[in-house]
Amino acid sequence: MRSFGVVLFLVFTQIIRGERGEGFYKSPEFLGSIKNITVAAGRDASLSCFIKNSKGYKVAWVRVSTQTILTMNHHVITRNHRIHVSQPEAAEWKLDIKDVRPRDAGFYMCQVNTEPMRSKLGYLEVVEPPGIVDGETSRDQIVSEGDSIILACKAKGHPVPQISWRREDGMPVIAGTGSGEYIGPVIQLTSVRRDDMGAYLCIAQNGVPPAVSRRIILQVKYPPKVDLSLTSVRGRAGEAMVLTCVASGFPEPVTSWVHSGKTIQSDGRYEIATELSSSHVTTRLIIDPLEMTDNFDRYTCVAKNSLGNTEDYVTIQVSAKVAYDSGIRRDNNDYASNQKPKLDIWEVKKDEFNKYTSVNSMDIHKQQNQQERQQEII
Repeated sequence: MRSFGVVLFLVFTQIIRGERGEGFYKSPEFLGSIKNITVAAGRDASLSCFIKNSKGYKVAWVRVSTQTILTMNHHVITRNHRIHVSQPEAAEWKLDIKDVRPRDAGFYMCQVNTEPMRSKLGYLEVVEPPGIVDGETSRDQIVSEGDSIILACKAKGHPVPQISWRREDGMPVIAGTGSGEYIGPVIQLTSVRRDDMGAYLCIAQNGVPPAVSRRIILQVKYPPKVDLSLTSVRGRAGEAMVLTCVASGFPEPVTSWVHSGKTIQSDGRYEIATELSSSHVTTRLIIDPLEMTDNFDRYTCVAKNSLGNTEDYVTIQVSAKVAYDSGIRRDNNDYASNQKPKLDIWEVKKDEFNKYTSVNSMDIHKQQNQQERQQEII
C-alpha cells in the first residue's frame, strides 16, 4: 500500500507538472493551516484550504489513510458521490463531505504542485452518539434466591461511551455500598436476595446527545410471605370490619381467606378485595355485619406459589352494640325532652259545669297583688 501511495503521488506530480507551464505565475503560498473539525455522524463536513497565487497550478484534496486523490481543482476524481469541491473565493479551496460517516474520520491533505510539492493537513473527527449493542447486553433475568448473576451492558459510539448503572427504585445497585450509581459495563451480584429484585438501568453516554439506556428486569424467586400486622382486632356487633393481609413472593402468590377450615368466597356478609403491585399482593376481607357468634373466631390469610405456601391468622373480638340516648332518661312510657321543665300550680274550683280548671301560677300571683292593692286603698 505504501509503494502504491508513492507511485500515486509521483503520477499526480508528473500530471500536474505537465499541465502547469513555466514562468508565467507567482509561486503559490498557503495562508495558514487547515482547521480541524468535529462533526456528528449524519451531518455535513467542510474542510477549507487557503492558497495565495494558486492560479495556473493544480490543487488537489487527498485522503491520507487510503492515499486516494479525491479532487483536482474543480473536478471530483473519486467515485464517492458524497464528495464535492468548490472555490468560494480565489484563495479558498473547499472540500465538502455530505452525510458524514464514522469511516470518513481521519487526515485530509490539501496539495499544490509546486517544486517541491507543498501541502497542509486537516483532521476530520466524526463523533457518534452512544448506542446499546443488543448482542452483548443482558436481557431480563430470573434467578433463585441465593444464586449469583452477572448483568452486562455494551455500547458503541465515539468517543467510547461510559456505562453507568442505576436502580429504578433508587436503592443501591450493589447492596451494602450505599451508592445509588455504579460505573462500569458489568455488575456482579453474589448470593442474590429478594431485595435485589427490580429494574436495573444501564445508561450509556459520551457527551454526544442523546444518551441511551436499557432497562433490565431482575426477578428473584422465593417462597411466599404474609404479613397481617395485627394478631387480634376488636369490633362491635352490627358494624363492619376490614381485615388486611399483605403477601409477597415470586412467582406472584395466590391468596385466600379461611374460616373454620373453609375457604371464604365473596358472598353474603363476606367480600374479598385484592390489589396487585410490582412487589406484593394486598388482600382485604370485609365482614359486614359482625355477629356475636364471630367473637374469638380466627380468620386465616393463606398465600401459595410454586415454591411453597404460608399462612397467618388474626383473632377478632366482638362486643355487643351499645345504645346511646340523648336527653333525660325516663320510664318506658315517658319520653326525653331537652326543654327545661315548666312548673304549674293548680287550683281546684268548682264552676257551673262542675268541672276542674287549671290556673297558671302567674295568674294567681296577679290576683293576689290586685287584692292587696284594694285593701291598701280601703
